Amino acid sequence: MVLGSVALVLGALMPWARLTVPVAGTLTRSGIDSGADAVFCIGVGVAACLVGLRTLLSGGPRPGSATERAVAGGVGVLGMACAVFALAAARHVEDRLGSLLDQIPDLARRFVTGEVGEGIWMVAAGGAVIALAALAQVLASAPGRG
Repeated sequence: MVLGSVALVLGALMPWARLTVPVAGTLTRSGIDSGADAVFCIGVGVAACLVGLRTLLSGGPRPGSATERAVAGGVGVLGMACAVFALAAARHVEDRLGSLLDQIPDLARRFVTGEVGEGIWMVAAGGAVIALAALAQVLASAPGRG
């Protein structure tokens, strides 16, 4: 969960879109440039890191602790929300870059490139790792049956 939170926070700060124009150079837009989206991801990353560190430092999840399961489950849901959001954001960036490149004349289009930045993929991966780690923690702390 700690590794997923690091990926989530770093992904929010990394480029989410990159446009390369020969005369102007490479223009990037990071997640933090978009405002609330990246702040939400950073907040989820910090919460997941705290939950993960608490679990690591306390020697693992305590069996039968309903509060611990609820907190881990809540962080897992938020991590999955970040992953789904990142995939939707990647699609949105691709659409925006495509419409931007469609407005450039054919001759210039050969030299101009646009792509989704690695930050979006880091957010998606970090959110998925957080969700899977939270699921594992919830299952590990579930009370034994029968």
